[in-house]
Amino acid sequence: MALPATPDPVQDYWNHNTHYHDVVLSAVPRGCRAALDVGCGDGLLVRRLAPRAEHVTGVDASAEMVARARELSAGLDNVEFVEADFLDYDVPRERFDFVCSVAAIHHMDFTAALTAMRDALRPGGAWWSSAWPTTAGRRTCCTTSWPCRRTTSTGGATGTASGTRTPRSPTPT
Repeated sequence: MALPATPDPVQDYWNHNTHYHDVVLSAVPRGCRAALDVGCGDGLLVRRLAPRAEHVTGVDASAEMVARARELSAGLDNVEFVEADFLDYDVPRERFDFVCSVAAIHHMDFTAALTAMRDALRPGGAWWSSAWPTTAGRRTCCTTSWPCRRTTSTGGATGTASGTRTPRSPTPT
């Protein structure tokens, strides 16, 4: 058996965030037309999503990271990167079949970020998110992976939680 080719240190690296990429990729629905990576950093997950979706958008607040993502993703015609704070970005409602965020949501207002991600999903879309423990005021928020499916355009979400609860949106009035 031949030894594998030497890994590309720019494309093939490991850290606590990339550890989750295989799990994220397994949650992408078949026939995914549009995917969104919130807090995309250097775009590694966007590039890994590119073969599984017709179009992938990465959003990150860091101009340096977005520039690096664009550089590393040159030649991929189905990806785009947006330099923006996710909560200030005008995310199109019900545009994405898949929305993910690996270790970024704890840098944002938790409820606002979850709501924006939910609203970006098409009915039937899948969502995957992870975050590290953080303290916000008197509350401590700790989440893990939540593969969820948006079931209605009014915001219902169902799914299975991995060791935590499944978030549900408030019932519309």
